[in-house]
Amino acid sequence: MTPAPAQRAPGLRPRPVRCAVWAGVTVLVLVLVAAVALEARSLVVFHTVAPWVSPERIHFCGRDYLKGAVVSPTAARDAAGAVSWRQLTRGPLLQPVYGHPASAQQRSALGIPCAMVLYLREGDGNRTYGLSGGP
Repeated sequence: MTPAPAQRAPGLRPRPVRCAVWAGVTVLVLVLVAAVALEARSLVVFHTVAPWVSPERIHFCGRDYLKGAVVSPTAARDAAGAVSWRQLTRGPLLQPVYGHPASAQQRSALGIPCAMVLYLREGDGNRTYGLSGGP
């Protein structure tokens, strides 16, 4: 005699379907948490609720830098002469923000900020962000 097939309770789904549903819910929650974290970072650091647009100001190294004109990449790199051009921080969508940083010796001896101008890539050029309030 063959055993009767196991019967499951009505309304219960098979185990693989429940695991797939939980995996989908987990992925959705992780994506939402990441989006909220990116939005919060954009609001706190860049004072904008839209991280996909160029912010009106960037807070870096304890100072605010205000939005300026768009310049060519060559003009941005050559702006400070012999001072090195390098990435200083990240923008609202984690894009690199560049500048010509002052050395630690210059900052302590002359009392100048970390950088006078920051550059955020925008289109074919770089959006400038000038130091607010001067050195």
